[in-house]
Amino acid sequence: MEEIEKTLRLSPIPSTPSHLDLHSLNILFDGNQFILVDWVKGGMCDPFMDLANASVFFNLDEQQIEVFLENYLGHPPSQLH
Repeated sequence: MEEIEKTLRLSPIPSTPSHLDLHSLNILFDGNQFILVDWVKGGMCDPFMDLANASVFFNLDEQQIEVFLENYLGHPPSQLH
C-alpha cells in the first residue's frame, strides 16, 4: 500500500467529472460515437475510477486491459500515465 501511495504522489490526478457506473447498459452506440447515459451516480472523482470499473464490468483480461488503456490514453500505458 505504501508503494501505491508513493507512486500516486508522483503524479497527482485531479478530480474530474466521472460517470462512476459504467457498464454495458449505460453505454450506447449510435453508429458513430459512444454515448454515456444514466449519470445518477456521477460526480467528481479520479477519472481512472471509470476505467477500472469498465474493466471489471466488461471482465477484461490483462491483454484486453492493455488495449483498452492504450486506446483511451492514445499511447501505451505506463506506471505514471
